[in-house]
Amino acid sequence: MSLFQSQRTIAGLLLLATLVMAQLSVPTGWTADAGRVTLIFYDREGLPLSHTRVRYLSNNGSADRDNDFLVDPSTLRVIAVKALRVSGSNFAFDVADSPAALAFNK
Repeated sequence: MSLFQSQRTIAGLLLLATLVMAQLSVPTGWTADAGRVTLIFYDREGLPLSHTRVRYLSNNGSADRDNDFLVDPSTLRVIAVKALRVSGSNFAFDVADSPAALAFNK
């Protein structure tokens, strides 16, 4: 297994764990505040990755597969498609006043 495949596998496992934790941690009837969530990704040395590098890695190079969604954490139904926006040198997404989880391609 190459280093790139290992990184993709780890990213996929982290996404799965995040979605499972989000689904298990949202009690029925819970509400959230509207706002913006900013994501900062780091490499193995602890240095922040640019949004271009994150997209390149998540898309398996030059493949055009922007598959990021906001989903309802209780049902995993899609709330918004291509939710990630560039904010400075990072990604961000806006959430309404209802619970939401980010599903991001690995």
